[in-house]
Amino acid sequence: MRLKIGFSPCPNDTFIMYGIYGNKIGHDFQTEFFVEDVEALNQKALEGLLDMAKVSFGVVPFIGEAYEILSSGAAMGFGCGPLLIGKDGLRLSDLRSSRIGSPGRYTTARALLEIYGGRGLQIVDTTYERIIPGIMDGSFEMGLLIHESRFVVDRYPLRTLIDLGNWWEARFSLPIPLGGFVIKRELGIKRELEGLIKRSLRWAYDNFEETMGFCRLFAQETDPQIIGRHISLYVNEYTYEMGDLGRRAVEYLLAQIVEGG
Repeated sequence: MRLKIGFSPCPNDTFIMYGIYGNKIGHDFQTEFFVEDVEALNQKALEGLLDMAKVSFGVVPFIGEAYEILSSGAAMGFGCGPLLIGKDGLRLSDLRSSRIGSPGRYTTARALLEIYGGRGLQIVDTTYERIIPGIMDGSFEMGLLIHESRFVVDRYPLRTLIDLGNWWEARFSLPIPLGGFVIKRELGIKRELEGLIKRSLRWAYDNFEETMGFCRLFAQETDPQIIGRHISLYVNEYTYEMGDLGRRAVEYLLAQIVEGG
């Protein structure tokens, strides 16, 4: 079977996928890979262009008829949610009067912001690496940080207005579900792919230095310490198997998105 597989260049995804991408573990699939920004992958899933993809959980309500979520490979946990940032002097009370940079229309970060702040916010959709430059050049006043950006914000005259992950955890007592792999339902190979991701993860940990070298090829921030912090934060027990608590968190997020329209 030939599979078109998409994953992002972020270190957590490249760490998970190197065993498969690099033919380090055996499998019976013919694979074609697309390494793109998560919002680009969201859009491809909306169009049904990929068989398996890492997507934001924020897009799942729009693709749920065609795709099902794999229980392995997810980015979720505690202390890893998106940050809403702004220049010094801005306050959270300025939220509704500010233009807010979002890493994409269907990202979980944007969905969380709308769950928190309600509809009608002045959201400007862009890509995650444009959030900090966009605030600095005045394109918007606030922005949502995801991926490596959260580890470099202290280089700039910016402040965190709210950690939406901490807000979610305090309010709902659940890990924050950010994104996960989905597979086309019609293929009927969900369990096989979950097992493949688990084997790829085990290979990555057993061959850590080689896998880190692969991650550096795609990372926006190539500092090994930042890559290591990224992997430590976003690759965890829920990545290997989200379990009942992780599934409950995803279901609750999707219900919140649907209720919000």
